Amino acid sequence: MHLIKRPALIAFFLLVALAVAHAASAAEFDNLVERGEFFNEKGLAYASDAVRVLEKAKAADPARAEVDLRFGNAISDAYIKTYRYTEAFSYLHALMEGGRGDSRTSSLLDYLLNETGLGRLRLESAAPVEGLTGEIYLKEGFRLDSAAKKALDKLEKFLSLPHSFGKEGLTLLIPEGVFKVSFSLPLDAKGNLSTEVEIWAGDELVQKLVGYYPPVEGWVVEPGNRRVSLSWSMIDGAAAFELYRSLDLVSYELLYGGSETSFTDSNAPLGVPIYYKLFSFGPQGEALAVSEVQAWAEYPVAAAKIESFLNGDLTISVPWVVGEGSLDSIVIWKVANGMEEVAMNLSGDNLFRYGELKDGPIKLTTSNQPVAYRLE
Repeated sequence: MHLIKRPALIAFFLLVALAVAHAASAAEFDNLVERGEFFNEKGLAYASDAVRVLEKAKAADPARAEVDLRFGNAISDAYIKTYRYTEAFSYLHALMEGGRGDSRTSSLLDYLLNETGLGRLRLESAAPVEGLTGEIYLKEGFRLDSAAKKALDKLEKFLSLPHSFGKEGLTLLIPEGVFKVSFSLPLDAKGNLSTEVEIWAGDELVQKLVGYYPPVEGWVVEPGNRRVSLSWSMIDGAAAFELYRSLDLVSYELLYGGSETSFTDSNAPLGVPIYYKLFSFGPQGEALAVSEVQAWAEYPVAAAKIESFLNGDLTISVPWVVGEGSLDSIVIWKVANGMEEVAMNLSGDNLFRYGELKDGPIKLTTSNQPVAYRLE
């Protein structure tokens, strides 16, 4: 009789449990998609029910929902019936571009683009976009019919939620009219967040976004003595950069313009936060991305100490120490008989943060006045 060791037995049952759970999840997904198709077949009155159960299917298996043809067709149909045209286009376009679409997919996409009176506004960014939100308003003086109003209402709700995308962009389907649209990313190097869009059925417009790049972790910041050295990673397609500096996040001064991916700010103020903003530009001078990073130069020296002792040989020992912080030079002044003179001056390679000055010997007379030393 062969005995199964306990660890092997536990592993076996875990595999069985995982297989059963996967099968149950797949069955739940299929059942929900089937119910969604049933509601779709019953017409517009049941379209909201179709959306509800199909979104439950997506929640049950998000990975499968991204690639499943049956699900994609069903939820696109439901979205079209409930005026959620942008979301329907996203599924249908992904199926066709991925080579997974069928005649049903093509038919739904054709209806969406040619029978609904919508135009397309494609948002593009050279940098990956995360968490984009936006707003859209019909310009005063323009009117929409009932269906277009419902489509605009659904689009407003869609834009109020954060969206992420890469080089594939994000396409918005918009009713005919003139609209003011705004986004949480700038549209140009001036930082404008909004623009006016006039769009008509069948239009295919493109709006470039200035994405956020590089992220904070894409910067290398090295603080130094009255300087900050900066370097950054390059975005695809970038040909030139402009680096700005601000101390108050209101006014900015241009520090650098060129094609290099590094720069040293050699005149950085001490002890205060410094804000740097970087723009990346394409070959034609178009703004591709913007990024910001906060830095500091080294702080000023916060503490220093100097003493003096008279030795038996009538020399004077003057030990000194300088604390951490930005340091250009050390000067020790000698004050005697009402006169000041430089007793020591250190800078450059000879600069140290502690040491001892030897002075004297002095001559003792009845008219001697105190000798003082000052560190600067």
